[in-house]
Amino acid sequence: MKLKAAFTKNPRLEPLLDGSISTEEIEFEWEIASLASLQLRHLKENTFDLFEFSLSGYLVAREKPELAHLGWIALPIFLSKALSPFELCVNVRSGIRTWQDLAGKRVAVPDFHMTTVIWLRIMLRHLYGIQPADITWINSRRPTERHSSLLGFRQPLGVPLLDIEEGTSL
Repeated sequence: MKLKAAFTKNPRLEPLLDGSISTEEIEFEWEIASLASLQLRHLKENTFDLFEFSLSGYLVAREKPELAHLGWIALPIFLSKALSPFELCVNVRSGIRTWQDLAGKRVAVPDFHMTTVIWLRIMLRHLYGIQPADITWINSRRPTERHSSLLGFRQPLGVPLLDIEEGTSL
C-alpha cells in the first residue's frame, strides 16, 4: 500500500522519515511543509491520505454536508503537544507585562478560528476573566489563505476582528 503523507517537520516523525522504523506493508510518499500551507492545500484539493489537520477545522468540516465528500476520519495522534499561546511575542512598548494586560490590546493571530487561538481564548477567559470582546483581534492571513474562510466561519458577533492591513506584516 502506498500512502501520500503530509506533515510538518517533527522529531516524532524522524524514525519514519529516516527509515529507522519501516514496514513492508506501507510505503509513504512524504511531503514536509508548513502546517498552514498543507492544511490549506488539503482543504482545497483533498490531496493526502494521511495528514495533520487542526482539531477545530476537522470538527467543523465533519458537520458540514457540503464537505462530506472529503471523507476524513480523525486518528487521535497528536504530534505537536506544545501550547502555542506560550509562544506569543509582545511589543516591549505595549505595556503588556502579564496575561491580564492583554485586555484592551490588539492581538494578531494567523486565523481567529484556528485551534490554537481557540485554546488561547479559552485560557484567557477562564484563567484571567478576559472575554474575546475585550481584545481587538487581527487576522494576519489573507482571507484566501484562511482555513476558516474555506470552512465557512463567520465573524463572531461583538468581537472586534480585523484583517491585517494590506502591505503590512506582523
